[in-house]
Formats: sequence, C-alpha cells, structure tokens
Amino acid sequence: MAKWIAVFAFCSVTVSAQSTLPKASYDVAQEVISKNDCRPTSETVARKHANKFKSIRLVRIDDVSGGWARAQKTHFADSGTVDQIYGK
Repeated sequence: MAKWIAVFAFCSVTVSAQSTLPKASYDVAQEVISKNDCRPTSETVARKHANKFKSIRLVRIDDVSGGWARAQKTHFADSGTVDQIYGK
C-alpha cells in the first residue's frame, strides 16, 4: 500500500503539472509518465500502453478524498497515513 500511495502522489502531481501544456506536449509528457510505470491519463497514450496497465476504474481525488488539501493533511502531513505506514 505504501508503494501505491507514493506512486499515486508522484504521478498525480506530475500529471497536474502537465495539464496546462498544449495537447501534443501533454501526450509527450504522458509517454514519459508511462515509461516510468505511472498510469497515463491521456486516453491516446493509455490505449497505446493498454497491455502494460490492468484495466481499472480511475477516480478523481476530489471524489474520494475531498480534494488535494484534505488528502495532503490526511495522508502526507506529519503523522499522516504515510508516516503511519512507515512507522514514523
């Protein structure tokens, strides 16, 4: 579970940072993301790498955790979920 949270955090921040790029640049960034074992959010790139990632239902952070501010406080702040998993 800790690996999932770390990968999720890395990929989500990376994807968010890329969201303001033009479509062509966005897909290039998504290719890099995919090559680093993070699930791409671009449908075009996701279809290209469909054999690499199992089909799952993707959810938005706003829908499952009340947004990034709440997720940060709950999971990544001092004594949050990540610290509890790692025993800190």
